[in-house]
Amino acid sequence: ALGEFDKAIPHLEKFIAAADENEQQTGYAHFYLAESYKSVDRYDDAQKHYQLFLDKFSGLSPRVTAMATAALDDIPAMKRLSIGMEPIPFSVKDTAGKPLSIEKYEGKVVLLDFWASWCVPCRRSFPWMNAMTGKYGDQGLVFIGVNVDQERSEAESFLAEFPPDFTILYDDENKSLAREFNVQAMPTSYVFDRDGNRVARHLGFKVKKQDEYETLLVETLNK
Repeated sequence: ALGEFDKAIPHLEKFIAAADENEQQTGYAHFYLAESYKSVDRYDDAQKHYQLFLDKFSGLSPRVTAMATAALDDIPAMKRLSIGMEPIPFSVKDTAGKPLSIEKYEGKVVLLDFWASWCVPCRRSFPWMNAMTGKYGDQGLVFIGVNVDQERSEAESFLAEFPPDFTILYDDENKSLAREFNVQAMPTSYVFDRDGNRVARHLGFKVKKQDEYETLLVETLNK
């Protein structure tokens, strides 16, 4: 959850401030601080610490170095997805294999939900999204579920058990859309206002937060 990253940041900052800059643990702390900053949309801070890791500690671990390099490359696109900024245009295919673009939903409030058949919280989020569709659909609320399963048959089995009252799309085999949106958990959802601006991101789905999720949607609909 985003709150966990928020809690980690001051501890990592304090550790780095007191640590020897030449210690291995300091290098890993820079990397994990960058990851935490990225997860709460503090992209300039994330960029700084990824670069510090690569400049001084790239020899620590080939795997972590590769992750830091990839994350640094992704940050410009992620900045364009920051809250209050225009989202990157995208298009994916619907269940009939036809291209579908978010531009189709201009003037609507859109919740874009990335999900997978193996995702346990998705079994709870689908009924909730159906309920919200029924409650606010006529006010301009639209849900779009983007599946990221490798095997489409697994997604179809899930949908047979939890039939959606909203649009389902399928990401490509490279999961390009999920990568573009920096999907880090299942489900991950983004809320866009009627002008296409991103106003929120949710990692995971918690039943105890349903009222909070609904309040955000209502406030966005009423803007």
